Amino acid sequence: MPATFVRYREGRKLTSPEWERSHFDDEWVILARVAGPRLPSTATTGLSRQLRRALISFAEQPVPELLSGRGPGGDASQAAHLAVVPLPFVGSEHADGALLGVALVLPRSVDPAQRRAVMAAVARFEATYASPEDGDDAPAIPLDLGSAGVLNLQRVAWGEHKSANLRSTTWSRASRTWTTATPVALDRHPGDLHDDDHAKRQAAFEAARADVIEAVRRIGLPSPVAVEVFRSCLLPGSAKPRTFPRFPSDSSRPQRVLVHVNLRFAVPVRGPILMGAGRYQGLGLFRPVDDDREVSR
Repeated sequence: MPATFVRYREGRKLTSPEWERSHFDDEWVILARVAGPRLPSTATTGLSRQLRRALISFAEQPVPELLSGRGPGGDASQAAHLAVVPLPFVGSEHADGALLGVALVLPRSVDPAQRRAVMAAVARFEATYASPEDGDDAPAIPLDLGSAGVLNLQRVAWGEHKSANLRSTTWSRASRTWTTATPVALDRHPGDLHDDDHAKRQAAFEAARADVIEAVRRIGLPSPVAVEVFRSCLLPGSAKPRTFPRFPSDSSRPQRVLVHVNLRFAVPVRGPILMGAGRYQGLGLFRPVDDDREVSR
């Protein structure tokens, strides 16, 4: 009999009134890696920059601040804008931290016209490489990474990918406990976290914890009841902060201190949680942890 195929998407779960939410939307555009180099999580910021540049090249002129992350004078935007977030394979026994794809995460405050401007850039990028063989699937889009090769990404139906790390619900479900998959770039230098002097080292950790609490509030969440700062990694598959490249990459700007963080809230909060100075480039990406399970150290 005559029939048509209809795509369904994962339904939006009802949000409990007591659940606080971050400023970032949990409906993501997810581009899965389908071919090309298998990058480690330490390549997060480099991949994020390259994909943003590619999207800007397909955007309408003038390029919206929401997409570019740059204000009218060319300086970093002070307004909430698009976060380009590479998604690592973390959180399971055999996780190796490889980047499985990239999420385009918009602030919840954007209006429909702003959202359409970002989606129009994605559509032009895809249309450039579309072919009849794609059928109902989105075309794979190539991202030139220079000496690292060409990474091919393909947009996936929302919530349908077999990998949990490529579903936004994995990163956004309500939980009291949240742990970093990629380290947080602190907004202010806390001091030497490796200082041989115990008192100075403790003071640096206290300053780092205070910075984290401010960063949590900045994205619209309540202050956590417990904040733990680590120089080592926490989730299986995540990488130590010292293995990440300098952030920001521009040597003329002050280097940020990177730390892994574990947060505990009084009540469950919803994500996504992206925080710190590198939140728009995939740093400070948190994953909810089961509240009855110890964080892996």
